[in-house]
Amino acid sequence: MKPDSRFRVTREELSSVPTSWPAFRGLPRTEASRKAARAIVMPVTWAPDSSRRARIGPRALLEVSNWIGGYEEESGLDPSSRGIYTISPIQAERHEVMQREVYAYVDRTHTTGRFPVIIGADRLAGLGAVEALHRRGCRFGVLQIDAHRHLQNEGETFGAVSNWFTRSVRTMGVPTVLAGIRGMSESEFRSLLSERIPFMTARGLAAMDPVRAAFELGRHFAGDVYISVDFSALDPLQFPAVEQPVAFGLSMDFLGNILTSFAGTKRILGIDFCGLAPIPGNPAYESVAAALVNRTLAALAKANAF
Repeated sequence: MKPDSRFRVTREELSSVPTSWPAFRGLPRTEASRKAARAIVMPVTWAPDSSRRARIGPRALLEVSNWIGGYEEESGLDPSSRGIYTISPIQAERHEVMQREVYAYVDRTHTTGRFPVIIGADRLAGLGAVEALHRRGCRFGVLQIDAHRHLQNEGETFGAVSNWFTRSVRTMGVPTVLAGIRGMSESEFRSLLSERIPFMTARGLAAMDPVRAAFELGRHFAGDVYISVDFSALDPLQFPAVEQPVAFGLSMDFLGNILTSFAGTKRILGIDFCGLAPIPGNPAYESVAAALVNRTLAALAKANAF
């Protein structure tokens, strides 16, 4: 399937060298590093009015990312050794514009054999990526790691904005698996069953060894996988820096172990991280989020995703 011509961008747009935003891990934004990069980090700052703290999440994560150690002993490598380049931030006031720009970058990234890493404010940051891969004819499913179900009707719980990602992905016909969800009403739980959407609750995951949890999630995918991670999947006692915390979530280390194990069992086409809502005066949570991103990228690099 050919990509939509509306979403094309020029080579000049993709090779711009931004100066106003930090780069992931402080990696240089030279022309040479851009050409050598095998993974492209895409900060996306759009967020709905209800997520004003999350608007600054991508920049905050990038700013503290150079505090963390690059070498990951678990994977035995520093992911930056494979080449990582951070593009100019994608900033938009309307979700349609944001989606179109993400689509364009991911489409170009896929064409050149590079791996897209989206650092978004809101769940919708990854929607353009999924659409680009879908239009490219990729056979894949989406692993959505999130506290919230994001399938309720307009006006229920979180409203329509938070639903666009999951509903849009399913409208494309792309299989979706939900992991880490909790805090549902009975009607929400029953609708998951009636719509036959594979899911694993946070408690169900936590009752397993993370390797087994990754295996159980992977069983639902016949082809490749795109991963979408919302930091709200984490337990708020350990990680409260999200817009809508829900009790009884996953620990940071457990989630990292799941992502690391999953990266070694499936071919991953791209990944997005979203939902970081920084707490003023306490940058520790941004640093922890950046560490999770780096650890996951190291596992993906070891698995030759990029």
